[in-house]
Amino acid sequence: MISIVVPIYNAQKYLSDCLDSLVAQASYDIEILCVDDGSTDQTIDILSTYTEKYPFLRVVNQHNQGPSAARNLGIEEAKGEWIMFVDSDDWIDLDAFSHLQSYFNSFYHLISFSYIREFRSQSLKKYVLGEEKETFDNRDEVYSLFVRLLAPIENGKIHPDKLDSLSTVWGKLYRTDVIKKNNIRFVPTQVTGTAEDLLFNVDYFMRMESAVYLPLTIYHYRKNSVESFTSLYKPDLFTKMQNLFGLIEQRISHFKNKEFNEALSYRKSLSLIGQGLNITFSDHSFLRKRTLISNILNSPLYVEPLRMLPLGVLAFHWKVFFWFAKRKCSTVVLLMLQAINKIIDR
Repeated sequence: MISIVVPIYNAQKYLSDCLDSLVAQASYDIEILCVDDGSTDQTIDILSTYTEKYPFLRVVNQHNQGPSAARNLGIEEAKGEWIMFVDSDDWIDLDAFSHLQSYFNSFYHLISFSYIREFRSQSLKKYVLGEEKETFDNRDEVYSLFVRLLAPIENGKIHPDKLDSLSTVWGKLYRTDVIKKNNIRFVPTQVTGTAEDLLFNVDYFMRMESAVYLPLTIYHYRKNSVESFTSLYKPDLFTKMQNLFGLIEQRISHFKNKEFNEALSYRKSLSLIGQGLNITFSDHSFLRKRTLISNILNSPLYVEPLRMLPLGVLAFHWKVFFWFAKRKCSTVVLLMLQAINKIIDR
């Protein structure tokens, strides 16, 4: 059985699209666990309609605690051999499981696949690890995948645009016994910001023994559900990122693995992009934004990782960006981040 966990909060706008794609997999042995996180819109009515029609779809309710707690409750309730996480505003191909079924009884501890970013006016494929199938059949190969989880390194090049491609929990099937045996759970977003997926995968990748990656774009990640970028601004993001990196360092410290530490250092440097974009999302004045950028560039969290970042492994535009970041040129860094903001605000 496959347990599909869907954390839900005020999802009336897109929930039916999501659930329709999941119930379409009903020819396989599945259970759909909809964890309602205290919705106040019409979500409950929509869920009631689906539970009446589909006996394998179950609703679990909790008071509003956030997506991490909702997913954790889904894990507790899951009865399947595999767990798959799907966000309530996303969907999967109607024949998604037909492409995955040959791996359901395999020895792999992780089945990972690619996705399509669904923007307002276009759909763009995103290949997480490239366009070829890859297998990771022993601990050394799994460790190489763990390095790529921490930092998007491919063929000796670092790809900042793929920083979070592998770290999402959607786009994967996990072995339930590995999760429950090792008590792997999501850390609340109040601690790590929006990076709870990464920390969950760090805990899982460190304990799994094999994995397979399939270049199948069968998951649809909706990118047009946010109404405004100013609503994305998180004034405490820097503190939460410090917490996140501290927790990852604790987890990898006993490995004494140089590659792990190097990859984490690269990830710290690349996270400057997200930190900076967060500041551009605010309604602060330009001078205030520049000051905040300057504070980040001069913080202990970034000074050493930026110094260690090899510019030669970056594409030209990122090489320019990090050249100025290394030299703490806050004005230029902010201007470049604002240009990125304009590009992604489609």
